[in-house]
Amino acid sequence: MDCLHTLILRRQNVINQHLKRFGQILTMRPMVKFTINTRPMSQYRSRVVPSPSPSPSTGLLVNDICKSHVRRLCTLSVKWKRTTPCLSVVQSRGVGSKWSREAMSDNKQAEVDPHNIEDLLFDMLAEDGTVNMEHFKNQLLATGLRGHDIRLKECMENLRMIKTRTRSNLIDRATFKWCITDNIVLVSRALMSKLRIPDFEEFSHHIDELYYGAKENTDGEVATYIPQLARMNPEYWGVSVCTVNGQRHSIGDTEKLFTIQSVSKPVIYAIASTDLGTDHVHRSVGKEPSGQSFNEISLNQARQPFNPLINAGAIVVCSMLRPDRGQATRYDYVHEYFKRLAGGEPVGFSNAVFLSEKSSADRNFALAYYMRENKCFPSDTDLKSTLDLYFQTCSLEVNCESISVIAATLANGG
Repeated sequence: MDCLHTLILRRQNVINQHLKRFGQILTMRPMVKFTINTRPMSQYRSRVVPSPSPSPSTGLLVNDICKSHVRRLCTLSVKWKRTTPCLSVVQSRGVGSKWSREAMSDNKQAEVDPHNIEDLLFDMLAEDGTVNMEHFKNQLLATGLRGHDIRLKECMENLRMIKTRTRSNLIDRATFKWCITDNIVLVSRALMSKLRIPDFEEFSHHIDELYYGAKENTDGEVATYIPQLARMNPEYWGVSVCTVNGQRHSIGDTEKLFTIQSVSKPVIYAIASTDLGTDHVHRSVGKEPSGQSFNEISLNQARQPFNPLINAGAIVVCSMLRPDRGQATRYDYVHEYFKRLAGGEPVGFSNAVFLSEKSSADRNFALAYYMRENKCFPSDTDLKSTLDLYFQTCSLEVNCESISVIAATLANGG
């Protein structure tokens, strides 16, 4: 944390230098807005998936010195409005022009700061005083980050704009610093091997070895308990990995869509726990293993489903999700939640599987009526609507890419 705090102080000094250089007076025309939100240390984790609201241009984690050094942290979100004379020149004259380079650095002495993280990254990547943009992007992507990662949006847009205007891959120090400033935290952590898996290329090589080693194994059969599932191609084989930092690697048939089926149960449980609290959920559902089949018609000694991850428990949990809303609204709510967890990766719906599952769901209907007889549901539960929602969640369509991001989101605490 000391190193991180030092980095933030240096970043603040750079911002202050820019403010003085541009000759702006904050009281007359604010350019930097600071918003401080505190959160418990148990929530101090890097977010893989953005929240529903747009993320700030720059997010920095700093020590909350004014409060507790250990128990709490604060997030300092810096929103840098691009209305400064410097960036106005860049937008009107082109970043690669002589005028823009001079506007971005009033004097050479102020341009190079040995304690500035942007200068350190530039020196690490530069050859003959310039950085090759393609080489920079390749180095960044080699860490496992993706070019379309929303956390790198501003940096990638800046690079594209510069290349379009200058028709050159080479950029100087000032331009490089301007390109990465919005995403400096993630860029610096990636290039300095501070992400969850430092040597991601070596890690990806081992994943590929496992993939090819298992590819020749053609044992087993596709699921047949739902007629539509029996039509899936048994030759599909793919592996996707996503860390809690958003480092990703995929190989094989990772873009082929398939229905999520019972993998939806942990997410449904997480949604209900978030909306209602775990205490509320577990007043109706147990939390112990059943020791029986996932679709067994049985209850625990308290006349409850054993846990939320078997069919009986998942059906009861579905009954808790927005029960006062219409069927379409309930489905949209769950579907949007899955899409947010997937961070923009595809999450669709297979109506064919839904209809097939519903028409062959005698056991799930028996489970539901058995639980209603034992008063497992709230008194006003619409059993048909609840079962439809359960079948719909199992019929959501994903691929290896999207389900890996969902898994990383849950691993990261949501």
